[in-house]
Amino acid sequence: MAEFLIDAERFVLSHGSIVQKSPLQLYASALVFSPKNSMIRTLFYGKRWPFIKSALGSTSQWDRLRQTLEGHEGSISSLAFSPSIQDSPGSMDLASTSTDGTVRLWDGTIGEEKLNFRCNKHAPSSSSGVETRNCFTVFSPDGKAFASSIGCSCDDIKVFDVASGKVKHILELTYPASVGQSGMFSPDHKKFFAISSRLSREENKQQQRHRRATTLKQPWFGRRHRADLGYEDVQQRPHRERSNVELRVWDLDEATSQRIGWYGQPTALSLDARLLASVEGGRTINLWNTDTGDLRHPLKGHETVITNLVFCRQSDCNLLVSFSRPNETRIWDADAGIMKYLFRGHTSQAESTVMAIWPRDNLIAFARPLDIVVYDYVNQIEKQTYRNQMNNKDVILYSPDGMTLAVGLRAARGKNQIELWATDNGSYDETLKSLFESKSLTFSPDGSIIATDRVVSIYLWDASKVALKRTLQYTGNLHSYGLSKDGKILAARFIEADKGLVFWNTVTGDHKRIFEDANEGNPEFVFSPDCQMLATTWNTGHTVQLWCSRSCHHLKTFELKGTVRKLSFSTDGSVLHVDERDLATSQSGSGSEAGGRLSSHSISRAFHVDGEWITCERKPQLWIPPQYRGSAVAFLGNRVALESPLKGLVMIELDPEHAC
Repeated sequence: MAEFLIDAERFVLSHGSIVQKSPLQLYASALVFSPKNSMIRTLFYGKRWPFIKSALGSTSQWDRLRQTLEGHEGSISSLAFSPSIQDSPGSMDLASTSTDGTVRLWDGTIGEEKLNFRCNKHAPSSSSGVETRNCFTVFSPDGKAFASSIGCSCDDIKVFDVASGKVKHILELTYPASVGQSGMFSPDHKKFFAISSRLSREENKQQQRHRRATTLKQPWFGRRHRADLGYEDVQQRPHRERSNVELRVWDLDEATSQRIGWYGQPTALSLDARLLASVEGGRTINLWNTDTGDLRHPLKGHETVITNLVFCRQSDCNLLVSFSRPNETRIWDADAGIMKYLFRGHTSQAESTVMAIWPRDNLIAFARPLDIVVYDYVNQIEKQTYRNQMNNKDVILYSPDGMTLAVGLRAARGKNQIELWATDNGSYDETLKSLFESKSLTFSPDGSIIATDRVVSIYLWDASKVALKRTLQYTGNLHSYGLSKDGKILAARFIEADKGLVFWNTVTGDHKRIFEDANEGNPEFVFSPDCQMLATTWNTGHTVQLWCSRSCHHLKTFELKGTVRKLSFSTDGSVLHVDERDLATSQSGSGSEAGGRLSSHSISRAFHVDGEWITCERKPQLWIPPQYRGSAVAFLGNRVALESPLKGLVMIELDPEHAC
């Protein structure tokens, strides 16, 4: 029973977002894209939507990716978990702030967007070319309110009521060209401490140009405050260059504010808002009392410039994590002003501004180009790796109970995403599928084999079981490839340094490479019905070459006028049809069916992929989870194959008669 409940929980977490929007997808997409050994899938597979004739996948167990939240169009620069997660097990409210000008509140357990606040309608979009400073969002200690800023000038800090979704307070920054960088509520949630910085002259000009372009003409009423523009001219006032971060505290009941002081960058506030850490001179950290502005401790030891500071709590102690390139991380007891741990030699590929810490289990996570790696910073050993197919990770954060790691991602296509990963010690599929997307995916003409191409390998799958049969290794720049009708021969064209034609025997793995001088064009592959001959176009489509697919010998070359658009064999293989011309092959074949055109883009007339849906006659039918979007896809008749670097290969047979 316990295993069944765990499986049911993972099923709901993985597919909750689409079930909220389209409940019928519970019997379609949710069943199709669940692991084949899932108990829920096994129990309800017979009750699937009739449109799904069959569905096979290469993944057998759930992986650690619990949920994917979609919606933000700009970079997701800040995430915050509600502290109520500790008091209400099973609930997981998450706030996210983006440079698209929105703040969203999510129910992380089912992937539902609960609230969507538009903070600044003139916020630069991700495609505008205008950069913004760090956004931030933070919950109050009781979880009933949260504050956010989107890192855009003239955007004040707003405090929202979680229950009503209304703005409770607007905290105005000192200068029109200031942006909020981070903030924290006091433990009694009556005060709010905020760090803001002033834009450089160039940043301010960029955002003013964007604002004028997106604002209707209105009367001019003068500046918000004084004639001071709010940015620093380095040549006129060089003594202010290093201390351009302001700490200000607001009394939320009295609606008053007070400046505490100016500090260097980077900066960070402790979770109890009692300490401010700032970097002075690049390598020294100063710890300040936020109530009085007095210096508590200087922390020295870094040998290179400090690029990031992060506070966390361990029992009743404030811990400060500092990072400097290339690979030095120090963890300090901020209350006592002493270093506790020194961690080196582990983060040469890490993005220094993206890290998270979970001190209860002595864990620290670093974002790298294709994964997130977690270390035990006490024993200095690697503990866990979370594979991810996206390079751009803007923020990572542990939940208050440490059971979830949230990752803010910038997608190459479509909307940006927040991924929620399980960190517990449960049973998960830890198999590394691939770090890279497939460049192409194709069926053999008889549908018995599915071929996928990734970096330096072509993977051949048994389509009847979606089981890997063979891996073909290659070197060079693969241009295109195709399979014979029976799937026993794979022909591939290479360009540039290793240009030529390669024949593979997919049963034995043997291959033969034929080098050629021509390296232009967009070749097509057509096998004869008996698979004895292969016709290809080459040399910008003006040449047709005929090959013996068994011996790999060149048989004929046809030099033609004009670009070849279509190739096909006659039923007996004696004639090659090239557009409107018939060319004799001087061969006779025993096959009785027409030769098949081989292409990685063989598309069914009825089915297509349109964004996040598989459509039938242009009507959405089957929802595609985010991890499968944008990757290679292939259609053959009523069958569709999709592959994800994280989730593996899925093949679905569809029945257009039951499309809705």
